[in-house]
Amino acid sequence: MEGALLSSSHDRKHLAFDILLLLLPKLPVSFVQHVLSFKFVQCLMDILSTKDSWLHKVATHFLVELIDWVKDDDTKRVAVTMALQKHSEGKSDNITRTKTVKDLAAEFETEDGCTLFLQNLMNLFVDEQHVPEEPSNMKWSLEPCSLNSDQSQTTDDNSEIGSNEEKDSVGTAGNSDLLKSWVIESLPGILKHTKLAPEAKLRVQQQILKFLAVQGLFVASLGTEVTSFELQEKFKWPKTATPAALCKMCIEQLLLLLSNSQKIENPLSKGNGLDQPDDPVSYFVNSRTRAAIGQNLL
Repeated sequence: MEGALLSSSHDRKHLAFDILLLLLPKLPVSFVQHVLSFKFVQCLMDILSTKDSWLHKVATHFLVELIDWVKDDDTKRVAVTMALQKHSEGKSDNITRTKTVKDLAAEFETEDGCTLFLQNLMNLFVDEQHVPEEPSNMKWSLEPCSLNSDQSQTTDDNSEIGSNEEKDSVGTAGNSDLLKSWVIESLPGILKHTKLAPEAKLRVQQQILKFLAVQGLFVASLGTEVTSFELQEKFKWPKTATPAALCKMCIEQLLLLLSNSQKIENPLSKGNGLDQPDDPVSYFVNSRTRAAIGQNLL
């Protein structure tokens, strides 16, 4: 389809949409990333952005069927949402002038669904698939993140200044930042729209708080990964250092979440000591958590 249909006439593009509609009812979730490929999503976005296009109704109908396909299935919902955003550099709704992604992201109703979406958002931000494994004998440390300088330059000593690869990447840096901005903005939305039980919501909040704190306030002094023996988990950063503007976005969302949490009475905190992490604020200032993500965090 990519080689002969999507890059050809309107009739052949129409045929590509018809074929995918026939495949959709029996499509395994693991195949979504291949079916909703970069070329297909780009074609879909291009058609939907022009209302007077002959294929606009065809593409609109496909989008309606796609949304119906993910109904009541969080795994499908996550796969489709991530494909649309990743291949449109986080601009799917803006390009199509719809609220497709916004509506999809607002309909997670279970802890498993929220956690799955959260994990995919974090992976997309870090882009783990492009991060090579570091030698196991390397030692890591955590350093405060400087917000007064742009850290978007690569730290690869072997990179050639002015190389063709570097020049090619310059044009995509801004698009990558837009995608990461969408990730940061989507994190609080998980809590805003879902109706989880207090215990489940707290668990999701904790993961979001940790991610925003780590990405906004710290960078690894060597490599892209630090293992916290205190919490028995790994913290990761993008291979290319996060620009200062995105770090500030993380901090702003972090402070906003903590501020909103203080305004809402948490039923779990009643009758507990101040050292018990039964609400987002006390969890965040808990010594065990603070030690795990940096002594100078607060």
